[in-house]
This record gives sequence, C-alpha cells and structure tokens, in this order.
Amino acid sequence: MSRSIQISVSLFWMAFFAIGASTRLLSAHNLLFEGDGVSAGVLQAVLALVPALAAALFAWLLFTTLSTLEDALALPQVTDLAFGVGVLALMVSILAGAVTATDAMDVAAAALSAMAALMASYLAVRWFSVQNDPVELAETQDRERAARVLALKAAHGTMVDRLATPTVPNGRGGD
Repeated sequence: MSRSIQISVSLFWMAFFAIGASTRLLSAHNLLFEGDGVSAGVLQAVLALVPALAAALFAWLLFTTLSTLEDALALPQVTDLAFGVGVLALMVSILAGAVTATDAMDVAAAALSAMAALMASYLAVRWFSVQNDPVELAETQDRERAARVLALKAAHGTMVDRLATPTVPNGRGGD
C-alpha cells in the first residue's frame, strides 16, 4: 500500500509543480512579447525555475519509488529533498504573489492551502515508508532467519545428545 501511495503522491505533486512552472512560463511569454515589460517577463521566467525544479525532483522521487531495492535505499533522502523544494516553491509563489499580483491575498491563500496539502502528503508518505522500510524489513528478515537457524541447531544438538547418550537402567542418560 505504501508504494501505491508514494507513486500517487509523486505523480500528483509532479503534475502540480509542472503546471505551475508552465503557467509562469506562459505569463513570462505574454509579458515579454506583448510589450508589458521585459523586467516583469524575466522575473516570471526566473520564478518558473523553482516549480520546474520541484516537478523534476518529484519525477525523480517517482522513479526512485519504482526502482529496485538498491535504489530504494535512497528513498528517504529523495523524499525529503523533493518535499523541501516543494515547500520552497510554494514560499516563492507566496512572495512573488505578494510583490507582483493585485490579488495577493488570494495567491497567498491558495499557496498556503497547497502547502498544507503538501505537508499532509509528506507525513503520509513518511509514515508509510517507515512502516515498510526496506532496510528494516531486510534486517528483520535476517534476524528471523538467524533465530530460526539457531533454534534448528539447538534442536538438532539436543536430538544428537539424546540419541548418542545410551540409556541406563537407573534412568540416567537419554530417555
């Protein structure tokens, strides 16, 4: 279940930030080529880099989730990095909205609600990944296997002792 949640969350936030980056780029295109101002267009183009980076990191998180066990060991670091850059992208969106938008409160409210959803997603992903940590599962399986081998060796040793010890009439020795 954790893998499907991780995949769904990665896909959603990758699409969310990719749409945010493309919206900023379209805004930059309109500002640059319609004569509304070069500086505003350049600012929008630069601001498009942060959500594009977040989208790329969520794509990396998706590929890491789908990869083999060796790559999955890096999953917590990739998760932290992707969600950290996602929070940074939303904070930049709030600040840019406060500086450039006429409806700054609406932009801030939308970004804050997206940030709350991002944090809820992060907590869910981390909780499920802690429940199914591949390293911990491997260590648990190794411990269980080692305990099973020790128990079998102890049982074997006991049986060999009982079989090898002759039974004496007074009750000493084997059974």
